[in-house]
Amino acid sequence: MFPTSRLFAKDLCPEYATCRLSNCLFGSHTPSAPPAPARPALKNAASATTAKRPAPAPPAAGPSKVAKTEPTPPPKKPPTPVPAPAAAPKAQTPPTASTSKPKPPVASTSSAIFRETLVDNGPPRIAYSQATVHTPVVTRQKLLQALYDQFLLMYADLPDKRRAKILASNHAKEQEETLYQKSNKATYRNSVISALARLKKRSKPTDEDECGTLEMDAERAKRREEEEKGRLTRARLGKFVAKRETMVQYDYVVDVPEGVGGDQSNEEGNVRKCERCGQDFIVAAEGDDDIQKLHSRVAFVPTSSLKSVKSATTPKPEVIALDCELIYTTAGMALAQLTVVGHDGAVLLDEDVRVNGHPLDLNTRFSGVKEEDLGKAVLDCAGVREALGRFMDEKTIIVGHGLENDLKALRLVHPTIIDTAILFPHSRGPPFRNALRNLTRDYLGQFIQDSGAAAGHSAVVDSRAALELVRYKMKQDAR
Repeated sequence: MFPTSRLFAKDLCPEYATCRLSNCLFGSHTPSAPPAPARPALKNAASATTAKRPAPAPPAAGPSKVAKTEPTPPPKKPPTPVPAPAAAPKAQTPPTASTSKPKPPVASTSSAIFRETLVDNGPPRIAYSQATVHTPVVTRQKLLQALYDQFLLMYADLPDKRRAKILASNHAKEQEETLYQKSNKATYRNSVISALARLKKRSKPTDEDECGTLEMDAERAKRREEEEKGRLTRARLGKFVAKRETMVQYDYVVDVPEGVGGDQSNEEGNVRKCERCGQDFIVAAEGDDDIQKLHSRVAFVPTSSLKSVKSATTPKPEVIALDCELIYTTAGMALAQLTVVGHDGAVLLDEDVRVNGHPLDLNTRFSGVKEEDLGKAVLDCAGVREALGRFMDEKTIIVGHGLENDLKALRLVHPTIIDTAILFPHSRGPPFRNALRNLTRDYLGQFIQDSGAAAGHSAVVDSRAALELVRYKMKQDAR
């Protein structure tokens, strides 16, 4: 019941003679009580009547009359209408109470969501909906319980039992909702039964990454299939390995040059011509076309010589991609950084290299090498080659773009390479070559090497781009 505003607190009850109601709306049951004189007093002197109100109430009018209506003693009624003048503002409190009624559901909803994510609430429940449904809620709840029991059985081997119950509840509810949306009244039950049969055939997961509904499992299987199709292996890439005559045509070093090698490590004091401006000056950076001079700075070695650092416990990857960054020094073009990634793009080696000569030009616009990078270098060219030997041998396929420059910087002779500059030849033929950024944009729809001259190129990004181009070529060839 709504609370009364006590508007009839001073009026005489029409049934005063026979009224027996303890909560009667009318405050007076004595016909001799004169209510009219009291009202003007309230209007003329509101402050005075407020203080004198409890005393001049109906009890002073005639106690003998009260005895006639014993069931409803009047002394208890006057105290209640005392705040009658302030009744008007109090009458507004019910609306504020009614407006605050929606607040409790909001709080309970948020707490329910919190409990659903962090607290085990037991079996899931079908939420009642006033929308048109093709299957009764009772039927859906029974089948949802069956799905929940099956998910609980599947997740029995998970280490966190509490977490397993929450996952079972969430996945059962999601599975039932998916089946309900895809079916109708005639097919819903059979869809759930079929799903239960398929769930029973699934192996019990031991990790949360293996959990999920049938749709999640199908998505994982599809993703694994795509990954397997794009997996780079020696057998799949054998047809794309450059032939020896092609490597010679593209200026690769296919044989170790004659001579001791490494016997003239510095060109300081010699007059050389700058490759950029064409002017002669003392101690200039040398070009890569003179293989004998490169061999005299740091000796070339075949990949087979890296056998001494093989590890019996760590198998060599079949395919890797690498990228070298070069700078100008008094010893010519020198290796300043080596980056190696696996067939999946994971970084295997990312090492700054200590140069032999004095740096002349860091070539940051193309190399991305900065002054502070040289100070962090620990290994020289020979040392970084030994580190590279942990991840490859003479059978490993090396992927890259313009690999002849990288292998010259490493002073390494390797027979099995896939060069994206050869794999995607220029329309005008060698020595012209497509830029890596153009190939990545045209075939992969990706943009690289756009960070500006100050930042330079990223060796990791370039290596991964070369891998993805080879993967693209392999998939296209398999069609």
